[in-house]
Amino acid sequence: MRTIWRWMAGRKTYLVAGMVLLTLVALVFLGRLTPDTGVALVTLAAAGFAATFRAALERHQKEEIALLQSIALAGAAAAAHNVPGAIRAAEAAIPQGAQLAEELSKEKRS
Repeated sequence: MRTIWRWMAGRKTYLVAGMVLLTLVALVFLGRLTPDTGVALVTLAAAGFAATFRAALERHQKEEIALLQSIALAGAAAAAHNVPGAIRAAEAAIPQGAQLAEELSKEKRS
């Protein structure tokens, strides 16, 4: 189950949006919904999709800010000639940057 959940990272929003759209089209086709109601529900679903997309952007923005703060700490330590502090800050920033780049790469491929 954990493997499936990891695979679905970044894809759940698209899968849910696709299922909602497919369900609405099927209900309109079968005559259970009028076309006007179907369009209204698609519009509502699109607004929900935009909200979840915004949440993902906000999460990435927080990760980028944390990365930039780590880089700033490394720069401040280097400016103060604190080599061990600069090394520690850089060692913290490198994994953060690698993780962020990996997440963005995964989202770009999906």
